[in-house]
Amino acid sequence: MTSQDLKSFKVEWLDAAFDDETVEALTTFCPNLERLKLERCKRIREDSIDAIARLQHLKHLTLRFYEPVRHEKLIHLITSVGAQLRTLCLEHFLDNTVDPTDDVLETIHKTCRHLSKLRFTENNECSDAGYVGLFSNWENPPLRYIDLNSTRDMDNTNPDGPEDFPIGLGSDGFREMMSHSGERLEYLDISSCRHISHATLAEIFDGTRQYRHLREINLSFCPVVDTHIIAGVFRSCPMLKKVVTFGCFQVADVLVPKGIVLIGAPKAQDQIEQFGDVVFDYQKDTEKERDGMRAMGRIVPVVG
Repeated sequence: MTSQDLKSFKVEWLDAAFDDETVEALTTFCPNLERLKLERCKRIREDSIDAIARLQHLKHLTLRFYEPVRHEKLIHLITSVGAQLRTLCLEHFLDNTVDPTDDVLETIHKTCRHLSKLRFTENNECSDAGYVGLFSNWENPPLRYIDLNSTRDMDNTNPDGPEDFPIGLGSDGFREMMSHSGERLEYLDISSCRHISHATLAEIFDGTRQYRHLREINLSFCPVVDTHIIAGVFRSCPMLKKVVTFGCFQVADVLVPKGIVLIGAPKAQDQIEQFGDVVFDYQKDTEKERDGMRAMGRIVPVVG
């Protein structure tokens, strides 16, 4: 086996021995990489972005840097490798030198056509309108995995954010996202997306709309989430297995359906984990469907 045969490379928490020169050598001598994951390596900076952009066979890309990265670097990267990507995970990418902008989301919308998993987290620069633009008429098929946690305005003196220009995933962006991907979505994390309104969540999870593949959802630290919203999630997601609600202090006295674990609801019987054992009428209608999907191998674990 030679370096050109290497298809997958994943490292994290390398503080001293892994830097931009190492990434340059990696991309030079291992040009056929299909899966690359670089997270929390403190000596990697934006020069590594240009090196990664030369990898023409990438299908799965996960990056988390400590240092700020200019938008033009990310745009160059996505433009170069996005067309063939199946997985794109960009965590904690902030450019503190510019005003809020949606250009990265615009580039994903224009370039990516084969994604099944998107993680774009801890961002306070892209607006709700940017997320509307990302998902609206996007030629990419419905996603199965979406993680947009902590995409919100970070001004703690104004926790609701600017009213005239909502920052982060808000009501309109969430509505467009579910319209695009809700029918195939298996995993959803919108924790700390505090600009999504109660009315929008109640509309999306009204018990009538059905998200028949959704198995796990994280709504932690979304302050408007209450017992009514959680009950609607239960009714709208017949294949649901796990709901996470840390910091959702309005969730109380909720009955958890059989087969579902509710984690983090502070007033739900004073337990961190509450396992459902009650069979509701709406669940009975999906038992045969669930068994049929399992028999066909269509129910599979969701991997983060």
